Amino acid sequence: MSLESPFYAYVQDNEDQLHLFTFVCRDAADQWWTWIQVLEAEFNSKHGPTQDKGEIRRISPQFYVLGGSRAWGFHCAHSLLLEKGAKAIIEDKILESSHTQLIIPPSPRIDYLNGKAYYIRSRAQPEFFWNFDWDGNYLKLSNEAGPTTFIIERASTPFDQPPRENEDVLLENVEVTLMAIGPGSRKEVISDFGNFLRGCSYSVGKETPLRFKFRLLTKERGFKLNPKDKTIQFRQDGLGDRWELVD
Repeated sequence: MSLESPFYAYVQDNEDQLHLFTFVCRDAADQWWTWIQVLEAEFNSKHGPTQDKGEIRRISPQFYVLGGSRAWGFHCAHSLLLEKGAKAIIEDKILESSHTQLIIPPSPRIDYLNGKAYYIRSRAQPEFFWNFDWDGNYLKLSNEAGPTTFIIERASTPFDQPPRENEDVLLENVEVTLMAIGPGSRKEVISDFGNFLRGCSYSVGKETPLRFKFRLLTKERGFKLNPKDKTIQFRQDGLGDRWELVD
């Protein structure tokens, strides 16, 4: 899962004080600017244009200037940040001044751990989960009670010593395997000749677990639902469906 770097922008008020805004990314800053313009349009429609309303002008993506009344303009920016997910208002010590820094916090990043059991859920239909059919030995999508849990394991380890529990985080490019866990049984997942997912039959001896880049499951749509029979197919071309892991 890739993350963008934080995006910083300065807002200068009519007293020439700089206020540092920290956004999770450039897109968040652009969205904030859209909200500002919407609010300004709403103000004008109710009260008519006025020189004292304190509009915010966009000089560049990282520099904005308040005009007119500082109180209205800064309250406008402040309120929008709070309404749209700001979690903290802190004093900005970096610039050694008393102005306020407003922060839109990054969305929390989920750590997926090696060897941990997860449910696999459809993003399009969140009530549907991957289920292993133990009688038919195949994977399907269903909304039946008690979905199958799957252990996701690193296919090979780069460590001389195993990491401590809850610290072996799976990165996007690491190769992993899947193991279906059932009542008193478990089967490693393989891909058959049609790339449909089955359970490994150890008696055959020639079947090997499916190994794939972790990002194909969490990000790049490497698994596709067959709408006819609700079975799951492995795809490496990114033309699959979107899934999420639930613990």
